[in-house]
Amino acid sequence: MAGHHPETVITLLMTWRDILSKEAQALSQGNLQDLQRFFQETLKIQHRLDKLLAASSLETKKDKNVSTMIRKLLQEQEKFIDSLKTQTQALAQKIGSLKKSKTSLKGYGQKAAASPRFMNGRM
Repeated sequence: MAGHHPETVITLLMTWRDILSKEAQALSQGNLQDLQRFFQETLKIQHRLDKLLAASSLETKKDKNVSTMIRKLLQEQEKFIDSLKTQTQALAQKIGSLKKSKTSLKGYGQKAAASPRFMNGRM
């Protein structure tokens, strides 16, 4: 089985990359349930890769195709993380705007009529 490790690792990395593109699509559509499901699939792939790479020979780890796929995967992940950061900042701005609006609405409320003071000089 040691001879099949590079092919298996490459297949898993390609699957991970495909799932990453699906995650980006789910994120752009705002579909959090699919995004969570894709995260779970990615986690399973990562565990399988950990086991395979721990059990594999040094040749598998130094395989040119494996390292190329890992680089491509890292580039895709960087794009996804940048997208997450952008959407997080937009959400933070929206929440800040809503917070300001709520505070402003409280300021527009009319105050109750002041009751006469007990020791008013005009009595």
